Amino acid sequence: MGYAARAQIVDNYDVLATLVARDAGLGEIGRHSLLITPRLGTRVRLGLVTTDLPLVAHTWRSDASVLDFCAVCKKCADSCPSNSIPRTTVT
Repeated sequence: MGYAARAQIVDNYDVLATLVARDAGLGEIGRHSLLITPRLGTRVRLGLVTTDLPLVAHTWRSDASVLDFCAVCKKCADSCPSNSIPRTTVT
């Protein structure tokens, strides 16, 4: 169709894939900086395609169920050897 497009794949991102995925409504960012999806948790691999094709933007809405789970679970914070992951949710 004549529009430029670029595949954004592992270790070759021009954008922050987790933030783009969150803004697309795929899930939320957990305290460990990974995308958490309601169905698969953190077991996802992200691939993006950036383009200059005009698209209709949708409004992003926070997923409270994922954020509530992250606030209660704390497994990542408890098992982090350097204590780099906070035990309290950062908003």
